[in-house]
Amino acid sequence: MAAVRDDMRLSGARCGWPRTLLVCVFSLLSLAGVRALADCDAYASYDAPSLAAPGKLAVGRRILTFEAPSAAARNGDAAPARRLELIVWYPAAADGCPRAAPYRQTLVRHAWRPLPAERFAFDVPAAAVADAPIAGGARHPVVVMSHGLLGWASALTYLGEHLASRGYVVVAIDHQDELPTGLDPLKGATAFRPLDQSAVIAALRGWSADPGNFLHDRIDPERIAIVGYSMGGYGAVRSAVAASSASVRGLRAVVAIAPFGGQSFVGAFDRADLAAISTPMLFIAGDHDDVSGFPDGVDTLYRSVAGAQRWMLVYENARHNIGGYPLPDFAREEPALQSFFIDPVWRLDRIQAVNRHFITAFLDFTLKDDVSRRAYLEPPTPRSNDGQWPAKGALDLSDPVADAASAPGFWPGFRRRSALGLDLRHLGPGQPDLKP
Repeated sequence: MAAVRDDMRLSGARCGWPRTLLVCVFSLLSLAGVRALADCDAYASYDAPSLAAPGKLAVGRRILTFEAPSAAARNGDAAPARRLELIVWYPAAADGCPRAAPYRQTLVRHAWRPLPAERFAFDVPAAAVADAPIAGGARHPVVVMSHGLLGWASALTYLGEHLASRGYVVVAIDHQDELPTGLDPLKGATAFRPLDQSAVIAALRGWSADPGNFLHDRIDPERIAIVGYSMGGYGAVRSAVAASSASVRGLRAVVAIAPFGGQSFVGAFDRADLAAISTPMLFIAGDHDDVSGFPDGVDTLYRSVAGAQRWMLVYENARHNIGGYPLPDFAREEPALQSFFIDPVWRLDRIQAVNRHFITAFLDFTLKDDVSRRAYLEPPTPRSNDGQWPAKGALDLSDPVADAASAPGFWPGFRRRSALGLDLRHLGPGQPDLKP
């Protein structure tokens, strides 16, 4: 069994994004402990769809160090044992508003990741409370999150904390792409992403059964999802291939955001392997993705997973940067690096809100068997711009939220004037719809 220990080097939490900071500061004058994220952190923008709002649960977090065992890589080489840092977000049993303090992230300079210093530290806004007791009651489904090439786990805080507030235990892996393995980071990530994911999923079973682990009897190892962005999305698809042969147990859903590897010139996947996947999948893509590709890339993966029920959410006119990564301090100081984080068309808070909304709907449907969420995944029109709001015969600038009763021809959960620029496609098992 791989070893795991608590690591308290990263401590503290931050109450809210800047727009709500004053509200939380005043709350801190009279409250202590942890309040439900919905009360403490109103991070959703005005045009955010309904499921982008935080849930009713307080959120805690711990930083763990996980010893991943050696394993055989796909090319037959032996992958060495490696130490991975994990961020675990979870529903917390507490009350009150958290102390205002961000995550402290430290990165090491690499030729592929130029930094102002050999080691560069910066803050990541956060709302979860360090080491809060985990909520009791029923076992929670688990979401394993996997970042992009040379990224970092805390970049997905906006999604991890959100899912924890809605009843999930979220484990974000800090992959070590810059390890001196003799491989360049891309080749190393291609080898290690699925191995890291499968090692963490296997460890979850042991942690759930271990009375000495804080996750003991609090997680359900038969209800696991992987959410991966870019190279993390590649690993997620590769893990779904492994699940089709029972090599990965308990995997019931995969979210692949701009997954790398579907391009014909990369050739990372065998079509027969993709066709054998039966795990439900949600792909999220920009139709102008210039890193993972779209017609020859993410769309190819979506169409090739012929044995699974799958959806694909498409941001029109978006490029690759749809993972919702906030702009780190070192990129603010280096304008040339900003193109790795900022999409030229879509606002960051809008991307984060749309991702939270649809990923929540998908995971609730697949991991919690909440059939009411299917309406969000199969709107009345595949293209949001084509949705129809009931006409009132006069100029109406109101902005209500659509539901099946008030606007049956509109995307549910979206405000009347905000459902623009998105496509949502769905194919069931046995519908390959392959391009010639």
